[in-house]
Amino acid sequence: MTEHPASIDQVLECLNHYRIRATYTAVAGVIGCYRRQVGPQYLRKASPLTSWVVTKATHQPGDPEYREQPLLVHPDLERSDYVIETAEELRALITAFKIRPDTEWQ
Repeated sequence: MTEHPASIDQVLECLNHYRIRATYTAVAGVIGCYRRQVGPQYLRKASPLTSWVVTKATHQPGDPEYREQPLLVHPDLERSDYVIETAEELRALITAFKIRPDTEWQ
């Protein structure tokens, strides 16, 4: 069975719902791009919603704008120490999110 890439909006909605971080590498694997493309091409601009995508080294958002403007970081970002580091795990979380009865995704 072929995996269909998720959209960045679906990934961010899922991460925000579960209040969990995922690395750029995990997100790249799910949306079907290279890790270095995630920030500049998909996340658009720094915001609390996009702050769920973090670097593997620091588990913090990679855009320097987050350090310059801390209010752009989601207030629950460090609620959990856990960070999703693989595309497989992120896909599983998105699948669980999609099958929730109140989710309207196709």
